[in-house]
Amino acid sequence: LYAIVLGRPVGTRLTFESLLVDAGTEVHLLGRDSALDWQQEGENLIVTLPQPLPDSPAYAFRLAQTTGP
Repeated sequence: LYAIVLGRPVGTRLTFESLLVDAGTEVHLLGRDSALDWQQEGENLIVTLPQPLPDSPAYAFRLAQTTGP
């Protein structure tokens, strides 16, 4: 699943409303190698944004289930 956010997010956390993900999901900001920290709060997915966040007119996030050993 890919999510695109238009404009620069305000603050250090981004909320994707009504998005439930499994515990083994990784969230990546495209253009960065490491996965982002996230937590599920009810039906909302809260993603901690990397700092500093690069300037861009839009930000694309990839959400993918990790494969087990």
